[in-house]
Amino acid sequence: EKVIPDHGRSEIRSSGVLDEKFLAVPSMALYEVEQEVNRMASIAEEMLLNARKAFVNRDNKAYAIVKESEKTIDAIYEGLSVYLGKISTLMLSEKDSKRKLAFAHAITDIERIADLAENLAEYSRQKEIVFSGHAMNTIEKVFDNTLLTYSSAVKSLKRNMKSIARDVNLLELKAVDLELQLRDKYLVRTEGDTLKPRIDALYPSALLELKRISDHANNVAHYVLKM
Repeated sequence: EKVIPDHGRSEIRSSGVLDEKFLAVPSMALYEVEQEVNRMASIAEEMLLNARKAFVNRDNKAYAIVKESEKTIDAIYEGLSVYLGKISTLMLSEKDSKRKLAFAHAITDIERIADLAENLAEYSRQKEIVFSGHAMNTIEKVFDNTLLTYSSAVKSLKRNMKSIARDVNLLELKAVDLELQLRDKYLVRTEGDTLKPRIDALYPSALLELKRISDHANNVAHYVLKM
């Protein structure tokens, strides 16, 4: 099981600085945005790791980190949205104009990923929600695939590597296929069973949340391809 290092939590608590003085030189302001977008993406990645721990192990510490991180993500998103709106596109090169647009779209998807991670962590707080061993095992596998998809998207964003971004699309297609297969198997397995639907009632919902995270991760990779 992956352990989140202490330096990750320090990063979560830190605050980025989007200095107004850089707006006089839009290319420099865009560089500041890039650093903050990368920080936001990293925090969301750690949120997913902790959401997995909270979901699978009902880990209270991991749950608390997810809740704390969600507030940070929201603050970063709001700050970036305002700052991006102040950067003059007229003074940017064509390439930088594309980057500005890509960052504006990417932060929306990252913010949604953080929301979904929080939703998944919330499952651990609801004692009435029970998953069978089979359901939990499959959710863990889907979680791992989702983490790989998002971490690859983050890597492509930070390094501006289109080759990795293209790989994300393949991972996302795999995630969609896996979610459909597991949902169909669940429906077949529970047909006529009066107990299982009650135990695994939110199994399809958890799978859908993870699929949506992969969808948003693929969007981020798509923006990298357009930079």
